[in-house]
Amino acid sequence: MISMIYYARKAYLFARPWLNGACSWLKANWRPIILIALVAGLWLRGNLLGADRDKWRKAAQDQQTAFTKASVEAALKAEADRIATEAKSATNARKADNVISPSVTHQRAAADRYADAHRLRPETDCRLSGQADTPPTNGAAPDRDGPGPDAVVIPRAHFDQLRDNTLRLERVRQWGESEIEAGRAVKVED
Repeated sequence: MISMIYYARKAYLFARPWLNGACSWLKANWRPIILIALVAGLWLRGNLLGADRDKWRKAAQDQQTAFTKASVEAALKAEADRIATEAKSATNARKADNVISPSVTHQRAAADRYADAHRLRPETDCRLSGQADTPPTNGAAPDRDGPGPDAVVIPRAHFDQLRDNTLRLERVRQWGESEIEAGRAVKVED
Protein backbone atom coordinates (compact mmCIF):
# COMPACT_ATOMS: atom_id res chain seq x y z
CA MET A 1 0.00 0.00 0.00
CA ILE A 2 2.86 2.31 0.76
CA SER A 3 4.30 1.70 -2.66
CA MET A 4 1.05 2.67 -4.23
CA ILE A 5 0.93 5.98 -2.40
CA TYR A 6 4.56 6.60 -3.33
CA TYR A 7 3.88 6.15 -7.06
CA ALA A 8 0.71 8.25 -6.94
CA ARG A 9 2.63 11.10 -5.28
CA LYS A 10 5.46 10.80 -7.78
CA ALA A 11 2.94 10.92 -10.69
CA TYR A 12 1.28 13.98 -9.16
CA LEU A 13 4.55 15.81 -8.77
CA PHE A 14 5.52 14.90 -12.32
CA ALA A 15 2.15 16.05 -13.80
CA ARG A 16 1.69 19.09 -11.57
CA PRO A 17 3.35 21.61 -13.87
CA TRP A 18 1.37 20.31 -16.83
CA LEU A 19 -1.89 20.34 -14.90
CA ASN A 20 -1.24 23.92 -13.79
CA GLY A 21 -0.52 24.88 -17.39
CA ALA A 22 -3.61 23.06 -18.69
CA CYS A 23 -5.81 24.69 -16.05
CA SER A 24 -4.51 28.15 -16.84
CA TRP A 25 -4.99 27.48 -20.57
CA LEU A 26 -8.59 26.26 -19.92
CA LYS A 27 -9.28 29.41 -17.87
CA ALA A 28 -8.14 31.56 -20.76
CA ASN A 29 -9.87 29.60 -23.57
CA TRP A 30 -13.01 28.09 -22.04
CA ARG A 31 -15.48 29.85 -24.41
CA PRO A 32 -14.15 28.40 -27.68
CA ILE A 33 -13.78 25.00 -26.04
CA ILE A 34 -17.42 25.02 -24.91
CA LEU A 35 -18.50 26.20 -28.36
CA ILE A 36 -16.51 23.43 -30.08
CA ALA A 37 -17.93 20.85 -27.68
CA LEU A 38 -21.46 22.13 -28.30
CA VAL A 39 -21.06 22.04 -32.10
CA ALA A 40 -19.53 18.56 -31.94
CA GLY A 41 -22.39 17.37 -29.69
CA LEU A 42 -25.03 18.79 -32.03
CA TRP A 43 -23.29 17.28 -35.04
CA LEU A 44 -23.18 13.86 -33.40
CA ARG A 45 -26.79 14.22 -32.28
CA GLY A 46 -27.87 15.14 -35.82
CA ASN A 47 -26.09 12.12 -37.27
CA LEU A 48 -27.54 9.78 -34.67
CA LEU A 49 -31.04 11.23 -35.00
CA GLY A 50 -30.75 11.20 -38.78
CA ALA A 51 -30.65 7.44 -38.65
CA ASP A 52 -33.68 7.49 -36.34
CA ARG A 53 -35.41 9.97 -38.64
CA ASP A 54 -34.98 7.64 -41.60
CA LYS A 55 -36.29 4.76 -39.52
CA TRP A 56 -39.36 6.77 -38.46
CA ARG A 57 -39.91 8.03 -41.99
CA LYS A 58 -39.94 4.44 -43.26
CA ALA A 59 -42.35 3.44 -40.49
CA ALA A 60 -44.67 6.36 -41.36
CA GLN A 61 -44.59 5.44 -45.06
CA ASP A 62 -45.37 1.81 -44.22
CA GLN A 63 -48.25 2.93 -42.02
CA GLN A 64 -49.60 5.22 -44.74
CA THR A 65 -49.36 2.40 -47.30
CA ALA A 66 -51.22 0.04 -44.95
CA PHE A 67 -53.89 2.69 -44.31
CA THR A 68 -54.35 3.33 -48.03
CA LYS A 69 -54.62 -0.39 -48.71
CA ALA A 70 -57.17 -0.83 -45.90
CA SER A 71 -59.17 2.16 -47.18
CA VAL A 72 -59.31 0.72 -50.69
CA GLU A 73 -60.35 -2.69 -49.35
CA ALA A 74 -63.05 -1.09 -47.17
CA ALA A 75 -64.36 0.92 -50.12
CA LEU A 76 -64.49 -2.20 -52.30
CA LYS A 77 -66.30 -4.11 -49.55
CA ALA A 78 -68.78 -1.27 -49.05
CA GLU A 79 -69.41 -1.15 -52.80
CA ALA A 80 -69.95 -4.91 -52.90
CA ASP A 81 -72.36 -4.66 -49.96
CA ARG A 82 -74.23 -1.82 -51.68
CA ILE A 83 -74.51 -3.80 -54.92
CA ALA A 84 -75.73 -6.88 -53.02
CA THR A 85 -78.33 -4.81 -51.16
CA GLU A 86 -79.50 -3.18 -54.39
CA ALA A 87 -79.71 -6.57 -56.11
CA LYS A 88 -81.76 -7.95 -53.22
CA SER A 89 -83.98 -4.89 -53.29
CA ALA A 90 -84.42 -5.16 -57.08
CA THR A 91 -85.30 -8.85 -56.72
CA ASN A 92 -87.89 -8.00 -54.09
CA ALA A 93 -89.26 -5.24 -56.34
CA ARG A 94 -89.59 -7.64 -59.28
CA LYS A 95 -91.34 -10.16 -57.05
CA ALA A 96 -93.72 -7.45 -55.85
CA ASP A 97 -94.39 -6.36 -59.44
CA ASN A 98 -95.08 -9.88 -60.65
CA VAL A 99 -97.40 -10.83 -57.81
CA ILE A 100 -101.01 -10.20 -58.60
CA SER A 101 -102.66 -10.39 -55.25
CA PRO A 102 -106.39 -10.85 -54.74
CA SER A 103 -106.59 -7.21 -53.66
CA VAL A 104 -105.20 -6.13 -57.05
CA THR A 105 -107.75 -8.33 -58.80
CA HIS A 106 -110.52 -6.80 -56.68
CA GLN A 107 -109.25 -3.28 -57.34
CA ARG A 108 -109.10 -3.95 -61.07
CA ALA A 109 -112.66 -5.35 -61.00
CA ALA A 110 -113.86 -2.31 -59.04
CA ALA A 111 -112.28 0.02 -61.60
CA ASP A 112 -113.94 -1.95 -64.42
CA ARG A 113 -117.31 -1.72 -62.67
CA TYR A 114 -116.86 2.02 -62.28
CA ALA A 115 -115.99 2.39 -65.97
CA ASP A 116 -119.02 0.32 -66.99
CA ALA A 117 -121.34 2.31 -64.73
CA HIS A 118 -120.13 5.66 -66.02
CA ARG A 119 -119.69 4.78 -69.66
CA LEU A 120 -120.84 7.32 -72.23
CA ARG A 121 -123.54 6.06 -74.48
CA PRO A 122 -122.77 6.23 -78.20
CA GLU A 123 -125.77 8.39 -78.92
CA THR A 124 -124.59 11.03 -76.49
CA ASP A 125 -123.61 14.16 -78.32
CA CYS A 126 -120.13 15.21 -77.30
CA ARG A 127 -119.50 18.66 -78.64
CA LEU A 128 -116.44 20.78 -78.38
CA SER A 129 -116.55 23.50 -75.77
CA GLY A 130 -117.99 26.71 -77.12
CA GLN A 131 -120.64 24.82 -79.13
CA ALA A 132 -122.98 24.21 -76.21
CA ASP A 133 -125.77 26.34 -77.67
CA THR A 134 -125.89 24.62 -81.06
CA PRO A 135 -128.34 21.74 -81.47
CA PRO A 136 -126.96 18.24 -82.06
CA THR A 137 -126.40 17.34 -85.69
CA ASN A 138 -127.87 13.82 -85.45
CA GLY A 139 -131.31 15.09 -84.41
CA ALA A 140 -131.14 13.62 -80.88
CA ALA A 141 -132.01 15.71 -77.90
CA PRO A 142 -129.12 16.61 -75.58
CA ASP A 143 -128.68 14.09 -72.72
CA ARG A 144 -129.06 15.74 -69.31
CA ASP A 145 -127.64 12.66 -67.51
CA GLY A 146 -124.40 12.67 -69.54
CA PRO A 147 -121.19 14.46 -68.79
CA GLY A 148 -121.20 18.15 -68.07
CA PRO A 149 -119.51 20.77 -70.20
CA ASP A 150 -116.18 20.30 -68.37
CA ALA A 151 -116.08 16.49 -68.69
CA VAL A 152 -113.00 14.71 -70.03
CA VAL A 153 -113.67 11.59 -72.06
CA ILE A 154 -110.96 9.01 -72.74
CA PRO A 155 -111.02 5.76 -74.71
CA ARG A 156 -111.32 2.46 -72.82
CA ALA A 157 -107.73 1.46 -73.71
CA HIS A 158 -106.42 4.62 -72.05
CA PHE A 159 -108.63 4.01 -69.03
CA ASP A 160 -107.25 0.48 -68.70
CA GLN A 161 -103.72 1.79 -68.96
CA LEU A 162 -104.36 4.43 -66.29
CA ARG A 163 -105.97 1.80 -64.06
CA ASP A 164 -103.01 -0.60 -64.42
CA ASN A 165 -100.47 2.17 -63.79
CA THR A 166 -102.36 3.33 -60.72
CA LEU A 167 -102.48 -0.20 -59.33
CA ARG A 168 -98.77 -0.69 -60.05
CA LEU A 169 -97.91 2.58 -58.29
CA GLU A 170 -99.94 1.44 -55.31
CA ARG A 171 -97.93 -1.82 -55.22
CA VAL A 172 -94.70 0.19 -55.45
CA ARG A 173 -95.83 2.38 -52.55
CA GLN A 174 -96.62 -0.71 -50.47
CA TRP A 175 -93.28 -2.27 -51.39
CA GLY A 176 -91.47 0.95 -50.38
CA GLU A 177 -93.23 0.94 -47.02
CA SER A 178 -92.19 -2.68 -46.48
CA GLU A 179 -88.56 -1.73 -47.29
CA ILE A 180 -88.73 1.09 -44.73
CA GLU A 181 -90.22 -1.25 -42.11
CA ALA A 182 -87.47 -3.82 -42.83
CA GLY A 183 -84.81 -1.13 -42.31
CA ARG A 184 -83.42 -1.34 -45.84
CA ALA A 185 -84.66 2.15 -46.76
CA VAL A 186 -85.21 5.50 -45.05
CA LYS A 187 -88.35 7.56 -45.39
CA VAL A 188 -87.67 10.93 -47.00
CA GLU A 189 -89.77 13.82 -45.82
CA ASP A 190 -90.86 16.28 -48.49
